[in-house]
Order: sequence, then C-alpha cells, then structure tokens
Amino acid sequence: MRLAFLLLFTATAFADPTTYSIATLVNAKDEAALTEPLTAALQSSTPLVRATAARVVAVRGLTALLPLLRERIAVESDATAAREEIRALALLGSAEDIEMAAKTSAH
Repeated sequence: MRLAFLLLFTATAFADPTTYSIATLVNAKDEAALTEPLTAALQSSTPLVRATAARVVAVRGLTALLPLLRERIAVESDATAAREEIRALALLGSAEDIEMAAKTSAH
C-alpha cells in the first residue's frame, strides 16, 4: 500500500500543472515558492492552465512575473488565456504595460 501511494505521489508531484493545482496556489503562504510553479504554468501548453496562472499572478500581485507575462501576451493564441494575461499586466504593470494591454485587447 505504501509503495502504491509513493508511486502515485511521485507521478503527481512531477506531472504537468493542472488548473486545480495552480488555482490552489492563490492561498500559498510562502510567496517565494510561487514563482517556479507559476512560471511553468504560464508556459503550459494548456490554455486554461495559463489563464489560471495569470489570474493567480494578478491576485497575489507577483510583479516578478511581469516580464514573462509580457512575453506570453506577445505570442498568446487563446482568447481566455490572453484576457487573463492582459488583466494581470494591466493591474500590476507600468503605464507602458497598460498601454500595451489596451492595444493587445483591441485586436
């Protein structure tokens, strides 16, 4: 039984991020521990994971991830993910970021 649990835990710990696993980060106490999983989630091939990560970045005010958000917005192909990335950039970024978000959202 322990071996089965260990195998399940190991597979889950190293799996691609899920929407749920990223959403639960909004309540994480250690802000420094958020950067790595949110970076991976913002680069996920799953649009809903990217959108969820961008929302968590916005809610938690993680300005350290603004450079990655700028990169993602430039290449984002999914409307839902783009909306959340633009929202995070507009809430956390500079005046230039707000201008970029407005231009991007107009397309």
